[in-house]
Amino acid sequence: MRNDNHETGVMSSILTELGVLPPEGSGQEPMTVEQQEIIAAYRTGRMTEEQFQEHLSDDPELANYLTQTNSAHP
Repeated sequence: MRNDNHETGVMSSILTELGVLPPEGSGQEPMTVEQQEIIAAYRTGRMTEEQFQEHLSDDPELANYLTQTNSAHP
C-alpha cells in the first residue's frame, strides 16, 4: 500500500527547495509559470540583468518573492 501523504510531502519539499513552492507557513503565494520562466531565463543567461530588473519592476510580487527567498538563504 502506498503512502500518498509521504509522497506528497516529499514532492512539496522538492518543489520548495527548487523555489517553485514557498516554504510552508511563509505566507508567500507560489510563483506563476511565467515568473518561473523569467527566473530560469535569467539564471541560464537567456536574459540580461537589465531585462531581469525590468521584469522585477513590472512584477512587485516576483521582486518580493525573491527578496524573501534570498533573505532566508544568506
